[in-house]
Amino acid sequence: GIDLVQACHLLFDEDTGSTGHEFLTQCAEATWAAAEAAGSGASLPLQQRPELFACLDAAERLHDDAMRGNHDRCDKCPEGCTVLLLLKTSAYMAQLETVQSCSWSLMFFFRTNLYFKEFEPHWTLDLQENLPALVNARKGQCAAARRKELESKVLPERSAPRPAKPRLLEGHGSQALSKQAAILVAATSSMLETYQPFLNLWRCYALRHGLAFILETDPGEAPIANWMRWFAARRYVEHYAALLVVDPDQFVVPECWNTSIVELAGTWAEPSGEWPDVGIRDFGHPQTLNNGVVLIRNSVHGVFFLDLLLEKAKWMQTIERDQGPFDETVLEVLGLEAKSRGEDAYDSECAQYLFPNAGGNHEVARYALCWWRVSEELAGPFGARKSGIIRFVDPRIADINRVVGARGLSDPALLYHFAGRSKDWNFMLETFGLERGRTCDCQKVFMHVDERAAQQTCVLGGPVVEQCEPPEVVC
Repeated sequence: GIDLVQACHLLFDEDTGSTGHEFLTQCAEATWAAAEAAGSGASLPLQQRPELFACLDAAERLHDDAMRGNHDRCDKCPEGCTVLLLLKTSAYMAQLETVQSCSWSLMFFFRTNLYFKEFEPHWTLDLQENLPALVNARKGQCAAARRKELESKVLPERSAPRPAKPRLLEGHGSQALSKQAAILVAATSSMLETYQPFLNLWRCYALRHGLAFILETDPGEAPIANWMRWFAARRYVEHYAALLVVDPDQFVVPECWNTSIVELAGTWAEPSGEWPDVGIRDFGHPQTLNNGVVLIRNSVHGVFFLDLLLEKAKWMQTIERDQGPFDETVLEVLGLEAKSRGEDAYDSECAQYLFPNAGGNHEVARYALCWWRVSEELAGPFGARKSGIIRFVDPRIADINRVVGARGLSDPALLYHFAGRSKDWNFMLETFGLERGRTCDCQKVFMHVDERAAQQTCVLGGPVVEQCEPPEVVC
């Protein structure tokens, strides 16, 4: 519950000897003035509010304890700690030129919101009431920082020089990797036992289609597990013709195993004669955006896409860690294509919705609504998008990444993806129709899928979700 009686009369700042009451009396109103200025992009009002110098000094010394909540001053006087954090984030203006720094500054707002739940504000009522507006303003500043970063970027020429490829020995039975595509799956060592039967299936699918199979368990530079596959993709992509980056929590429908996702996603030329560099499932309103199946070609633009994506790995608190940054990278590449044609470039409008609201919650629907609209402006409508770099595979023709939602398995697809944090791995295996112990033997897997193919016709795609059950906007 809310604590109506704070112990702000006790010592708050050991260096100055001030109590919480004294600190709040001196700094609360000045903090509101600083927060207003920071929200509008103006300089801090140091001349009008000279007391800010001392307040900012206190914030610099004490904000870390307030952020971590590991000092009793915040237990005794949480209102004082909200002021420390808001002072610190208001002083971040000089560091808002990069999205990384801007996104980090949002963390002070989220921690402040948690403190506001612990007391009834007396000195900070204006700050509490305007916290959502302050957060939205900061998110807008993060988007502006990205827009500025993109101004200096241009699409590289397809004929741009490539790094020299490492020398690979070829002998009897070997195949030139530059002519071979590979399936890439990344997994932390702690999840290998859970993932194992599905890793087995992906290995067998690769064998069926003459593809290499890469299982990456080394996190490398990835800040968290969600980013492992993309850092791994960057390390491996220049050794192969292309990479099909997939998740362990999905499988190709048994009766469709003779169909190659690699071929559907990118191994034939567009009418322009150019080969796509990135292949993904297309998503239209109101379908959930998902990057569970992505083809990346070893090309100038394929590598450029990965590099543009990896720039975002250090952004804080983005939607589903890598999902939001991936979706934003798609818009950025489409925008750079438009820029190369002399049209208006993408202005990073949607980037602000990658980050949480004042309560620390992601508003996925806001981002999706923005993405659907902007992607149509840049590349055309769902199912008919035009891009020389990205192939958007129409799921009504071939669904290479059907996210299993409320409609379950009722819609036909080439691949079912059981996305989300809570999933029934046993049900997934039962759906595929093979016991766990048999998945390690590709001959048995092939017998199973061939029997299923003889009994059932492979239907690669079908109807897509056109309306969600109210009040859902994304489904």
